[in-house]
Amino acid sequence: AMPFEMYVKDGVAYVMMNDWGHYVATEGSVYGRWVVSSEILALNVSNPAQIQLAGSYDVPGSISDSRVVGQALYLVTYEDGYCWSCTSQTQATVVTSFGISAGAIQKIDQLSYSGGQGYSWGKRSVSATNQRMYIAGPSWSWSGQGTPSSVIQVVDITDPTGHLVKGADVAVAGQITSRWQMDEYQGVLRVVSQSGSSWGNNSSDPSVQTFQVQSSSQVTPLGSTTLKLPEPESLRSVRFDGLRGYAITARQTDPLYTIDLHAPKQPVAAG
Repeated sequence: AMPFEMYVKDGVAYVMMNDWGHYVATEGSVYGRWVVSSEILALNVSNPAQIQLAGSYDVPGSISDSRVVGQALYLVTYEDGYCWSCTSQTQATVVTSFGISAGAIQKIDQLSYSGGQGYSWGKRSVSATNQRMYIAGPSWSWSGQGTPSSVIQVVDITDPTGHLVKGADVAVAGQITSRWQMDEYQGVLRVVSQSGSSWGNNSSDPSVQTFQVQSSSQVTPLGSTTLKLPEPESLRSVRFDGLRGYAITARQTDPLYTIDLHAPKQPVAAG
């Protein structure tokens, strides 16, 4: 297993791991069946010399991201439709909440967003406040038709016990590839994204969009602008800091050289 993230709260370490290989009981098999999933463990570490397992859960798919808000841990996982104990036969992003009060761990609620059969899903990125989670990722197209973009799914997490409520779907102009491209501040959601070709050769001017957040289910466009690029470049990173935002773009090129070898004794770099 590969450790993914860990939180330590009130003497308990909540450890999340991808590629959790283990045997499960299978009828007619002495040893059971070997399966791979993800795992979340609650370890009592109040006595470092005697760490004890307080609870655990198998989680289908692979972990995309997680957050702890109050007494609840929110785990976002990606299921490709072929994983053990998948909730769906197609690609899906699943949000699961766990109660982590009193040093224990208990599954509370779960939401699933299906991605269908296309290549439009994958691990999502997550931005969170103590009231909402914003979940988004890039959308792709095998056919190259249209302009790839992203949709932000809002999840209401205001219930302190961990119950989840689906909120609005917020369409943005370009693609979101990291959680740093989304940020809520003083009731305004700010997003920086960039559209481009289906294969990620982004060169269009990045879009800056703001949305008024009346509630998790009511998020409306507020304003927008573009970042004028001096030359075709890809949006690489974004960081919001209060009333300011920062964005970095970069250009990655691969020159092709032609070499004239007509005269073996005098090779020439021709172009």
